[in-house]
Amino acid sequence: MVYMPGETLDKAWTGLTSDQKASTCRQIAEYLAQVRQLKGKGIEAVDGAPVRLGYYQSRCGGPFTSEKKFNDILARDSHQRPAENHAIHFAHGDLSPRNILVNKEGRITAVLGWEWAGWFPEYWDITDVFGPPRKAEDAELC
Repeated sequence: MVYMPGETLDKAWTGLTSDQKASTCRQIAEYLAQVRQLKGKGIEAVDGAPVRLGYYQSRCGGPFTSEKKFNDILARDSHQRPAENHAIHFAHGDLSPRNILVNKEGRITAVLGWEWAGWFPEYWDITDVFGPPRKAEDAELC
């Protein structure tokens, strides 16, 4: 395993200036734009295995051949239902401040925690449709 320099964004955030925070958010947006250029056909892990179904759900499922089948499983315990017309893109699967390392200036030095990466609907890395931030401090981030 290689050591990556930096501090997790959830710990560094309060010490960053407003300009540094804005720059960090732009970097995250650029990262998402790059990763989203990788397109897929089905919803599955990188190796074709089942995917983790949301932050608060311990179950896994799939692979799924359509977004509708993926949403059917996600919506089983919810009254909300995502749309089913999203493009399928490569996603980190657990993109959160605790998985982003930054230096003292807020420049991203590494993105960690790729074990849940795979092919998901395009919204997946931007938001978890079934829950609020995991910690109250995360609500302020970007």
